[in-house]
Amino acid sequence: MKKLFIIFAMIGTLGLGGCTNKQEITINKDTANSKEQIKERLTGNSIGIYDVNNLEKGKYKVSITSEAYNDGKLKESSNILTSEMEIKNNKDNLNIGINKTDKDILTFDISQNNKDEFMASTSQGLNLSKFNGGNIGVTWNMLENASEGAHKIELGKNLAIASFSTGKDRVTHGIALGNDFVKPSEASGDISNNMVDVIIYLKISKI
Repeated sequence: MKKLFIIFAMIGTLGLGGCTNKQEITINKDTANSKEQIKERLTGNSIGIYDVNNLEKGKYKVSITSEAYNDGKLKESSNILTSEMEIKNNKDNLNIGINKTDKDILTFDISQNNKDEFMASTSQGLNLSKFNGGNIGVTWNMLENASEGAHKIELGKNLAIASFSTGKDRVTHGIALGNDFVKPSEASGDISNNMVDVIIYLKISKI
């Protein structure tokens, strides 16, 4: 019986060790901006390309959505772009592009590039002018790399990747994005003084 117990204990230990080797899914800004195929999908001026890494093989639903807040209260939610992508190799990654085609118009790009094919979906333009309301204090924030180089993504949950805000009396307060994000409806201090906040979310779900 002692021998059997030792064998089972060893199997259990190996199983736990295998789980800890699983890499976390991360997103980081491509500071080199060198992916030519993605740039070809974007029209206008690219203001951000992001790499999503460490996705396991399988099919995924990738969504970009927005929430608009007035004085910290949620007023509007909308779906910007939804696409289904398949990861065929653990070395493949997804790419998210944010593009400015006009002073106030943004488009978003979801793409997947592997050795066999290139797939991409592009959204219609999101016109931010309707949220501006003629205010002078305006700020546009992009997700920047964390101190360790990447933010963590949890499957099935929103991650704030961009924000657009207007302030009062020409003063606008920026919003922390990524893993440090707090919704305007739950924020306190300076951020709660913004007049308008539009939050852009990325969500990846396994199909």
